[in-house]
Amino acid sequence: MACYQLPAILLILAVLTAASVAPVAQAQSANAHPAGFSECFSGLWDKTGCWQEVYNFYTTGKNLPGLNCCKASLEVGAQCWLTFWVPGGLSPALISQLKSYCTAFVARSGSGSAPAPGMSV
Repeated sequence: MACYQLPAILLILAVLTAASVAPVAQAQSANAHPAGFSECFSGLWDKTGCWQEVYNFYTTGKNLPGLNCCKASLEVGAQCWLTFWVPGGLSPALISQLKSYCTAFVARSGSGSAPAPGMSV
C-alpha cells in the first residue's frame, strides 16, 4: 500500500502546483501588456522615429524629442506612461520632465522661438 501513496502524493502536488502557477502567469502577462496598451501609444507609433526618440530620452535622460514627437507624447495619458517599460524602470521625474519640456516646446513652436530639437532641459 505504501508504494501507491508516494505516486498519489506526487500527483496531488503536481496538480496543486499547476493550479497555482496558471493564475500567476495570467496576471503577469496582463501586466506586461495591459488592455489598451496599443491605444495609449498609437500617436507615438504613427510618427516615424518617435517611439525611439521617447525611448532614448527615458533611457538617457537627455536627447529630447522633436516637435512632432512632443505633440504625440503630450497625447499619452499619465496612466499610459506607467506601462512604458525601460531598463531599470521609468522615473516619474523623467515623465514630468518630458511633459514640461514638450508643453513649452509646442507652445513656443507657433511663435518661432522654440528650442532646437534634442536640446537638454
